[in-house]
Amino acid sequence: MKKSLTCLIFILLLIPITSIAGQYDGIWEMAISPGDYSMVRQVGDTMVIVSFDFDDSSEVFIGTMNGNVGYFTEYGNGSQKLSLTAQFNSSTTCNVVFTSCTGNCSGSPPMNTPFVFNKIF
Repeated sequence: MKKSLTCLIFILLLIPITSIAGQYDGIWEMAISPGDYSMVRQVGDTMVIVSFDFDDSSEVFIGTMNGNVGYFTEYGNGSQKLSLTAQFNSSTTCNVVFTSCTGNCSGSPPMNTPFVFNKIF
């Protein structure tokens, strides 16, 4: 079910709607972990982030933007729920900080540690 939901969101995010495209829409890569990608799609104040990792895992985060800062909660993962804050420093650079984790948090990224993402397209 999770893979089906992720695929559906992925397809919906690829639909080109330039009149409502957000300034941060695109594919982002984690600077310290090349190959870990996140797809960002913003419509108004709502943003969806779909992250894909080398180990074939994926996470979906949904949140609200306030200026250049977004607050996100993981969607659809029954064993854990991550929250993060993303601060877009420019249209090509973003700092992500994981702020909390509930449930089974083994293997989760370290909390309150900034990760830099760079937009690749």
